[in-house]
Amino acid sequence: AFGSDYTESQQRTPAEWQQRLTRTPHFTLFLAVTAAGTLAGMTGISREAGVKLRHNANIISVYVAPAWRGQGVVAALLALSLAQARDWEVRRVRLAVAATNIAAIRAYVRGGFTVYGVDPEVIYTGGRYYDELLMQRPV
Repeated sequence: AFGSDYTESQQRTPAEWQQRLTRTPHFTLFLAVTAAGTLAGMTGISREAGVKLRHNANIISVYVAPAWRGQGVVAALLALSLAQARDWEVRRVRLAVAATNIAAIRAYVRGGFTVYGVDPEVIYTGGRYYDELLMQRPV
């Protein structure tokens, strides 16, 4: 459901991942880790740069491991992201989700997000194009 490709991402070096995580001053990555130390979920939030846009932030890379889906991990990650947005004095948080990802869309709606648009055919994989729903909520 991500715009990222697993095989392509796997080829990046640890240094490239570190650079991606530190290249913007207003980016926070949240990890949900089990008691055993395995990844249960993750998401990132990034505040827009520039004087005219910095009242906006974007949630990216929301992922929950299959064994942890339906257990409130997304709600907890969204709550952390929204708290970070408040600390940054952001007014609006946006995200994009594959229009076919019904479970994620429901989770975002429960989190107060609403659809404000569609980005048509933005993802191409497996010989098929996928639309993304553009969602937002006030902070």
